[in-house]
Amino acid sequence: MNTVGNNLPNMDPLINYEQLLKLRPLKYNYQASLVYLKKLNEQQDIQIRLNQGLIRHNKVIPYGKQLIEKLNFYNDLDDFTYEYLSTKKVILNQGEVNLAIKNFQRRNGLKVDGVIGNETIRALNNSFSNDQRILALNMQRTRLKK
Repeated sequence: MNTVGNNLPNMDPLINYEQLLKLRPLKYNYQASLVYLKKLNEQQDIQIRLNQGLIRHNKVIPYGKQLIEKLNFYNDLDDFTYEYLSTKKVILNQGEVNLAIKNFQRRNGLKVDGVIGNETIRALNNSFSNDQRILALNMQRTRLKK
């Protein structure tokens, strides 16, 4: 197995599930992280475009279906609400959607205001493969921690 300078396996372009199993720490059960990494590996990237400036509270969200799909994937929007909103023609930045946006912003260290701006879009458009790399690195750090 090829390794890079920090002893992480070379995982181009996506992380190999079997390689991650070898990183399992002895004192810490991180099965949930492995399941999540596998889910990331199977997911197609969802790109969200912001073409009209800030999307404030109660405003229409262009590409709203892609937004709620990504928020649902990250568990910021529950399955029931996602299924309900998926039937709507227009997605508004209000109610459960606005709360999900705030949850996403909070988890990503952004300003928690429920407004969809450039920083929120940038975080939402982070590729799943990049998320995998970050999670694998943190798993490696946990394994090496004494």
